[in-house]
Amino acid sequence: MSRTQAAALLAAITVSLPSLAAAIDLPVVYSIDGKQIKAATADTLVTFDLYSDAACTALIHTETMALADVGGIEKVILKKVKNGPKLPKILRLNAVLAGVSPGSAHYLVVTGTGIVAVGDACQVQAAGVPGADGAPGADGLACWDLDGNGACDLGTEDIDTSGSCDALDCQAPGGLAITKMMVGRTNNSVTLVDAGGVLRTLDLGTCADGAVCVDPSGHIALADATAVSGQDSTLHFNIDGSPSITCTLFHSDDDTPRSGLYFSTDNGNGYASIWGNSTTPTFSLRREGNAGSVLDNFSGYAIVCL
Repeated sequence: MSRTQAAALLAAITVSLPSLAAAIDLPVVYSIDGKQIKAATADTLVTFDLYSDAACTALIHTETMALADVGGIEKVILKKVKNGPKLPKILRLNAVLAGVSPGSAHYLVVTGTGIVAVGDACQVQAAGVPGADGAPGADGLACWDLDGNGACDLGTEDIDTSGSCDALDCQAPGGLAITKMMVGRTNNSVTLVDAGGVLRTLDLGTCADGAVCVDPSGHIALADATAVSGQDSTLHFNIDGSPSITCTLFHSDDDTPRSGLYFSTDNGNGYASIWGNSTTPTFSLRREGNAGSVLDNFSGYAIVCL
């Protein structure tokens, strides 16, 4: 490549550099004949063509909007001097064009019904070149700097006692984790919406008298249920996935309190014969003196663990 060709290439690259700059929102103003605008309505579409040259031949941006969406129409009051010529009625369209490439100068032509330029149709606009960066401001305070003195005070600002002050000292303590699991009975089925939101179902019709009956997923177990009146029955729920076994029981509707309804939680060590292991966290619900099932038909409860 010759020196002349290299210079030409460098010049071409330099000219194209402004197009690589971040686009800007450019305010524009355009003078029009106030009498002609009467032919337009709020819905009239107005096109703003922006050029980079004073002859308005190098189009760099175009945007169309309804006249009602233009940023504003100003009335220009011109003072006629004595014996001077009759002055035109001038209005100014104000708009903001979005996503314009910065440039040293812009020229605007606006077209649409009722839009007739006053003076040159190609009207110069303010330059769209970003200004120079301002002076840097003062540094802000570190999040751990509680007294704002700029120094690490280990006694009060080293919250995690790591021996230094850093972003870890700014972390708020974790929020309280709460899990709600819904329990209910409809006709011959007991249901559990477990800690993961999955619906589990135990079909009571498959449970033999006096036997431990577990649903196929291993989340609901009916025990101690017999046909003998006055005998207790117990439901065990697998609460794996809850934050802990610190749990309680709530009515999920307006049921009246049920006498002889008890609950407890266990880390699984007491129910190896039900789950096949001694580690499954378990919520047990017992109904004293109920031979068939702990839950009445169409009853609902919530197991809440934290």
